[in-house]
Parts: sequence; C-alpha cells; structure tokens
Amino acid sequence: MTSKTLQMCVALVAMASVVCLASTASAQYEPEPTRWEERPIALDLHGGFGGPAGRFGASLSGFVTPNLGLTVSGGFGATGNGVSVTPKVQIAWDELALSVGVGLGWFSLDYVRSDLFCCSAEEYRADLVQWGHGEVQLTYQNTRGIRAGGYVGLARIMDSWNARSREADSPNSFEPETTEGLPYTDRPAPFIGFFAGYAF
Repeated sequence: MTSKTLQMCVALVAMASVVCLASTASAQYEPEPTRWEERPIALDLHGGFGGPAGRFGASLSGFVTPNLGLTVSGGFGATGNGVSVTPKVQIAWDELALSVGVGLGWFSLDYVRSDLFCCSAEEYRADLVQWGHGEVQLTYQNTRGIRAGGYVGLARIMDSWNARSREADSPNSFEPETTEGLPYTDRPAPFIGFFAGYAF
C-alpha cells in the first residue's frame, strides 16, 4: 500500500467518524421546550360583549400539543348564563400565539329585542339554547405563565329547549316559540372579549 493510498484511507475513516459523531449528536439533541409546552394548562378570567364566556366569566384551557387544545368556558351573559366547549388550533411564535376555535355553548335565554323603527319589542325566554360559535384569539404569555389576550368571533343559536316569547311588558303569558323564531338564528351575533390569567 502506497503512502498516498494510506493517507486516503485515513482521510476516509476520519470523515466517516465525523459523520457518525455528527449523526449521533443530532439524534440525541432535543430542543428545549417552549413556554407553551412547559405550561400547557391555563386559567383565565374574561370580560367582553358576548362569546363563549359570556359578559363576565372564566375559562380553563389545556393543550395536548402546542398546536391543539380544548377550552371550557362559563359565565354570565347579556342574554343568559351557561358553559361552552371550544376545540382550538394554535400557532405560537415565542411569547405570542394565534388560535382559531369552533365550538358549542349551552346557555339560558332571557332577552328583549327592540325594534329601532317603532315602539314594539319582543321578550324571549328559554330554559336552554345551544349556540354555535367561531373565534380567532391572540394570546400573550411570558415565561412565568402570566398571560393576556383578546378574541373576536361570531355566534348563532342552533337549537332550543322550552322556548317562549311575548310582547315586552305585556300582561299576557308567554307563548311557545320555535327555535327559528328566536333572535340570532337567521343571522350570527358578533362578539369581542378580553382575558387575563395564568398558565401552569
């Protein structure tokens, strides 16, 4: 074996060793978890105009991955009180995360709808109404778990139980009402809200 051949063999062995070491190091390397992975559960207080948590409420969110989670909300709304469940898809960039959710809510109904062009008004009640909603949410969360954000969306009544209606302030008793006759079944209601909380 000539010296050039020996040198080439040594160089090939050295290159193979470097490649093997680099591959092993790459396989063993695991990126540090993000703040969203370290603190996948969050408890938030809400305030706003409608939405899954009502006008005032709270929510508990849990993410099985940084991109997929579930939020359970409850609160007191302008039209009634109840709870909601919202699956969410989330994209996070460092301290900010943008999520999109579509869910269902179950609220009582006690609502008066006024006509802007005359003096008539209708009063609606129901033991329970089912709302369908969609929302877009922006969340800020620091490394200590303190978080805040806001959301906008649309909600619509999809079903009802024991719905009834009458003219507002009328001495007459309530009459049975169909789901289609309730407000926010023919068109969605926009909502906006804000929240602050803690992730752990």
